[in-house]
Amino acid sequence: MRKTILVCALMSVSALTGCSGGTHKTAASAASSPEATVSSVGGLTPRVPDSWADVVAALRPSIVRIENARCDGSRSVGSGFAIDGWVLTNHHVVDGYGELKVRTADDQIVVPTVVRVADGDDLALLKVPAALSPLRWASTTPRVADEVAALGFPEDIGFSFAKGSVSALDVSLDFGDGPISGLLQTDTAVNHGNSGGPLINTRGEVVGVVVLKVPDAEGLAFAIDGRRAQVFLSGAHGQPLAACVQGDAAAPSPAASDLGPTSIGDPAAVVRAFYAAVESGDYSAAWELGGRNLGKSPTYDRFVSGYANTDRSEMVVLGIAGDVVTVEVIALETVSTGQQVSTYRGTYVVRGGQIVNTVR
Repeated sequence: MRKTILVCALMSVSALTGCSGGTHKTAASAASSPEATVSSVGGLTPRVPDSWADVVAALRPSIVRIENARCDGSRSVGSGFAIDGWVLTNHHVVDGYGELKVRTADDQIVVPTVVRVADGDDLALLKVPAALSPLRWASTTPRVADEVAALGFPEDIGFSFAKGSVSALDVSLDFGDGPISGLLQTDTAVNHGNSGGPLINTRGEVVGVVVLKVPDAEGLAFAIDGRRAQVFLSGAHGQPLAACVQGDAAAPSPAASDLGPTSIGDPAAVVRAFYAAVESGDYSAAWELGGRNLGKSPTYDRFVSGYANTDRSEMVVLGIAGDVVTVEVIALETVSTGQQVSTYRGTYVVRGGQIVNTVR
């Protein structure tokens, strides 16, 4: 059995040609003390609809088109939707990207500042500089024969609505490149470009994330169960995905020991090495790379104690301007009420291979 992932490949934006498919710590909370924002659960709750038209009208501002220009020269289009402070889509929609553009319902084009992908599922998160109303996860588990609909951008023809039903629950498939489990089966008509869009119930709640269809078959499409997607969103948000470089995916942030004498002069490399040292527990290396210069003259013990409540973290470089480097850190932290995912942003001044100050 062959699978068709529902991302639409383009030669240009307008011309359709075809489709394809250890405890970690963070330096942000103690070192730079940037303002933190705690992710929340919830979202847009439309009124009880009189018809599917009411549902679509309420949710349309939250559905986006994602345009992927890959380093191998190919282009593709997929779908996504706002939820829990992110835009959620499929990993294969953003895979191999050189440049990503997100087009909102009001035709605004924005570039994601952070891209993260799930470790085991075909899911990805985009942080975009746009005010998008989040959708809401379904409050109940869907049943076989429940009516559902897919919202997205099939075949690059613009925003579309397609209605169907849930055909089966908790489906597992193996197309030869590894098993996929926890899927919702639906007879909803989805096509290339629907990948990453929401599968919703009659209340306008998200029950799944459209992911693939079986080619040469009628009414045989699948979505990742919304409950699996919620697990991704409630954790440390997978792994950062950087833009490709000359056709290859960029490597993750190196450890301090991986940086040679030339790369350590790069301001971004210094900051990456600092965070890599902290996350590996090599606090003495982090201290030498600039920990001593952060905060109000911290002692080494205070520097180290700032990471006691952080369980896992990931850092992404957002921008570089000369010797000034801006980063975002997403951290899973233990607090008095349990665990929470916090986002920190820090801006560092780097000179002579060392962090010398923070910009507040």
